[in-house]
Amino acid sequence: MSDSLPENSGHWADDIQSWSHDDGTEVYLFEDHRAPLVSISINFPVHNLMAWTVENDGEIAFSGQSLDSNQELRRKRENLGVSLFSYMGDGFATVQASSLESDFEELIALIGETLSNRNYDKKELRAWHRNRILGWRATSKNPRTQLFKTALQSLYTDPNDPIRQFYDKPRKHSTDSRKLSEARDRIISVPGRTVAVAGQINRNAVEESLGNLLPEASSESIPFESYPEPTRFASGTEYRVPQEKLNQVYMALFRGGEQIYSEDYSKHLVVNQILGGTFSSRLVEKLRHEGGDTYSANLVQLLTRRRPGMVALETFTRADNELLVEEKLRLVLADIHRDGVTREEVDAALAFLKGRQVFAQETPEAIVNQWAANRVFELPGNVHELTLEQASRLSVDEINAFIGDFYNPDLFALAKVVPKDG
Repeated sequence: MSDSLPENSGHWADDIQSWSHDDGTEVYLFEDHRAPLVSISINFPVHNLMAWTVENDGEIAFSGQSLDSNQELRRKRENLGVSLFSYMGDGFATVQASSLESDFEELIALIGETLSNRNYDKKELRAWHRNRILGWRATSKNPRTQLFKTALQSLYTDPNDPIRQFYDKPRKHSTDSRKLSEARDRIISVPGRTVAVAGQINRNAVEESLGNLLPEASSESIPFESYPEPTRFASGTEYRVPQEKLNQVYMALFRGGEQIYSEDYSKHLVVNQILGGTFSSRLVEKLRHEGGDTYSANLVQLLTRRRPGMVALETFTRADNELLVEEKLRLVLADIHRDGVTREEVDAALAFLKGRQVFAQETPEAIVNQWAANRVFELPGNVHELTLEQASRLSVDEINAFIGDFYNPDLFALAKVVPKDG
């Protein structure tokens, strides 16, 4: 490999080596010999286990596995001077670590000990839960949080729907080591695992280091968890939430979104960028630049790879300006639905999106991690680039036809967080 990164034109994908480590694990390697560093990311797909992870404390079991009661794992991390952490995100759980190339063998051993820890620190887990509760209480007082909570829970009405966990009060989790380690063991044995490695290392060294790091992948068939589609609103549906000590009104026009990389996602991506993705978007132009009605106006998306999420045109203004801003917010949506977008707007949106993607691929580590994360969801590793290429081939007529269907104002509801005494 040369001493500079590949051109960001899609050809960098040729520099990613891949192979099957076992029946349930794929490995992706991006060699980079410019510095004596190695990073590794191990991804476990839990998108078909989301309800199960909620009921069985899967998130804390996975995220807290590096907290052992005798603190040996922590001492080893500190003595090695390595970065190692684990967390559960949207549909997948990840262990990420990095070290000097000379310490990589010891790092792999430490990961193995972490993935087999059966002695969770109860004191740390209780402190973790207290901090989560404090954080939840703090964000619950934020009117924007209340706004999106109202919108999301109006779209997804099943109280047991995992997507609502974004805003629900954190559940009190178990501190029992046996229960937590069993939950963690199930998560890391799910087939469809990916390992991403980047840095000063070759394939032989990676294969040797992985060895028996991971348990054998389970042959258990995991059914796809199916949940109702988001609510389709009737025109005029409105939710109003009073909040104390507030002198502004927060509002959002919202509806169910597109799941990432669905058939129409490339169109959705472009239109959302035009509506509210930059400081010169239509929402900002109408609500800030033209009228000075607000400091901020955005299009907010809750994105998921497996389900529709949420899209919301949101802003805030002083309480006595509520009705005027609501009218302007509705006007932005009505205008784009009626008139569509222009070629100039589409080209500017694509230029911005492509530029942002370049920044997401600044390092071999970022490139190979992105690739491996996409593969967890059975998507092409370079699905981001493919989506932008697809968007570049779209005609304005195709985009405007999608706008006519998706951005119909009658399919949006209005949520507001208002002063309690207002």
